[in-house]
Amino acid sequence: NNDVVLDPSSNQILEFQTELFRIPFSYPPYPRIVGKGLNRESAITEKIQALAVPFPSSLTLFDSAKKEKIEIFELAKTTPSSFALPGSQAQLSPYILKDIKPTVQKSHTLAVLIRGEIESAFKNKNIPPPSDASKVSSDKEIMTISKNGAVFVLGTSRMYDIENLRIMPENFVLLANALDVLVQNESLVDIRSRSLANRPLKEITETQAAYINY
Repeated sequence: NNDVVLDPSSNQILEFQTELFRIPFSYPPYPRIVGKGLNRESAITEKIQALAVPFPSSLTLFDSAKKEKIEIFELAKTTPSSFALPGSQAQLSPYILKDIKPTVQKSHTLAVLIRGEIESAFKNKNIPPPSDASKVSSDKEIMTISKNGAVFVLGTSRMYDIENLRIMPENFVLLANALDVLVQNESLVDIRSRSLANRPLKEITETQAAYINY
């Protein structure tokens, strides 16, 4: 979707430069996905404990995608406190975010895996001609459907910038696990995921936090 998802209740702490020094900010446009936000029924996210997703757009699953021979796994979802701003109106400066009032607050899907019988985007379309007309082959056909296909969709292109990987190394494990699943090699996923060291604290209410502090 053409939007940016912000999560005021679960997000990454980032440092921003002021005139004198760097100050840490709780940064809602960088949602942190933990706990129930990660799908435990998919090998991709089964053992990942946390993800940090910079400037994500939400994903919408249309009813037309939900077919009998298709499996859909919503891999990563924000908390019910999150909300989406239109892409053209998103003001992402940490100094003005506190003044932004949430719109409709609900959980947003940020990563999806689709598996099963997937139709080609080129079905019922002509085969593009080669640049060299002498190389035209009459025996070429478009593969209109994959009986055992897989599509992995992530609502951001910035998750694998070097700086973002430094902040959240587990982000790379998500991609590596997805690649293993896409090539039908899920046995490697469990081995890689065992070495994850990020263990975020369980979310608690303000009352519980006050009691623990006391």
